[in-house]
Amino acid sequence: QGRMLAATGGSADQYVALVEKALALVDEVDLGRRATINALLSQAYGWSGRLGQALAANDKASADEHLIDSYDRGFIGFDLAQWITGIRGRLFVRLGRFNDAETCLSKALGGGGQTPDPVLLQIAHTVHVDLAWHRGAADLAMAHAQQCLALAERYP
Repeated sequence: QGRMLAATGGSADQYVALVEKALALVDEVDLGRRATINALLSQAYGWSGRLGQALAANDKASADEHLIDSYDRGFIGFDLAQWITGIRGRLFVRLGRFNDAETCLSKALGGGGQTPDPVLLQIAHTVHVDLAWHRGAADLAMAHAQQCLALAERYP
């Protein structure tokens, strides 16, 4: 609900509040479910501009991502490790930690999951455009922008 609320023009702070509420409902020992919700919380905090909190939630999601069960993976519907890594890359760009961002984004583009998700690949390429802009690398920005276009054409 929170993600859709924010995606349709609602407040990112409302998204944060809803995810924090969901996290409070999860048993402390259910580390897999907590990792799933921390991934959402990382995204929500990032969208609301709370970059330090977003990175802390991302750390928690990353640490326990391997404990996320098949139900949560199926419910989310895409490679959670790749998503968590992509969120982390975007956070690093926004924090000015460009070398860390490049490492994350390269990993996100490499996938590692069973099936590379075109949306997650597009996000990684888009964040790479931002990274290239910060570095003044117009050729690199154009290469990643063209990859976004190719994904859009392949997966309309």
